[in-house]
Amino acid sequence: MVIKPTLEIFRRFGRRKRRNGYSVPYYQAEIGNNDGFSLIELIISISLTAILSGIVALVVNNSFRIVEQVQSRKTLVLDGVSSVNKFDRDLRYLSGNSALLVGDAAAMKFQNTMGNTVEYQLSNGGLYRRVLGQGNSRLLAKDINTAISGFKYYDRNKSELTDLPLSTQDREKVWSVELFLTLANSEQTIHYRASVFPENLKLTSPDAGQKGGLGPPPPPP
Repeated sequence: MVIKPTLEIFRRFGRRKRRNGYSVPYYQAEIGNNDGFSLIELIISISLTAILSGIVALVVNNSFRIVEQVQSRKTLVLDGVSSVNKFDRDLRYLSGNSALLVGDAAAMKFQNTMGNTVEYQLSNGGLYRRVLGQGNSRLLAKDINTAISGFKYYDRNKSELTDLPLSTQDREKVWSVELFLTLANSEQTIHYRASVFPENLKLTSPDAGQKGGLGPPPPPP
């Protein structure tokens, strides 16, 4: 019972087969039939590799583009928010109507309660702030579309004063100021708008006595 399978194994592997004009053992002939990839298989493999590489490259490129867009939008948002907040804080401490020295669509100059003269100006695609006597102008925001950005002035009846630059008489009528900015780059646009009602002008409001005005507010720290 044990000898029979053993003899069968020897008979099978002991047989010889001719391959390429030579006599080789049967098991070597069977193994040697696989001579490698055919040309068609090689072309298909290269094609699939090229397709997969293209898909991976596209995904990676889109990922980098999304990161750049997010970073660009973050810059626009931070510039816009910091600009309108700075303007709001400065103008709230306008020392009075007569302290508005320049009122134009692209420029504004005024004195605050600390006696400083503050100037805002839109030019060369940026919003600049300057405190006279304290160095050069500082760039608050860039990538601004100055053609559709600027300042608007309103009287106590909320009527816009459109005769710009404002005359001395009109400057004394100013009750609130609006700053509107459009920041844009090659892929996105963000709009900002800040309406500022100077704190000191509330003291001359017809309702100031009813609201209990207690004098000018403290200067900003």
